[in-house]
Amino acid sequence: MNIKKYDNKLIRLKDFLGDTYEGECSYYDKDCTEFMYGVPEESLKISCCLFYKSTIKEIEEIKKYSSDYGYLEKIITEDVDLIEEVFELEDDNEIYRVLLCLKDKDMIVNEKLIQLLKSLIKYNENQRVIELAKSLINRKD
Repeated sequence: MNIKKYDNKLIRLKDFLGDTYEGECSYYDKDCTEFMYGVPEESLKISCCLFYKSTIKEIEEIKKYSSDYGYLEKIITEDVDLIEEVFELEDDNEIYRVLLCLKDKDMIVNEKLIQLLKSLIKYNENQRVIELAKSLINRKD
């Protein structure tokens, strides 16, 4: 399987567990993956999710997402730490999608998430990200 051809493409990936992820991906060659993650294997990264070549069952390039949020719905329900990882990527489009998913799926805003949102408001310069983060904090009140 030639995974390098998917670099900077919008893809749908199914892993060996059968979970499906969609998003724009980055390709890492074997040396880069070993240097960054300690595993000498090619990999693809979608947002904060890294997939080693050996864990990829299926992959295809797509023109648009199959749902509004794709794998983000899974991320926001599993662990606030995964949300934090997305925020740390500093990709305003991905951050905005996470915030929209939190809003639209009416996720419970807990204290840890409120602290993340406050930090995002303080350090992010994108006005639409800031406004949506503020609205999530205000929703808790």
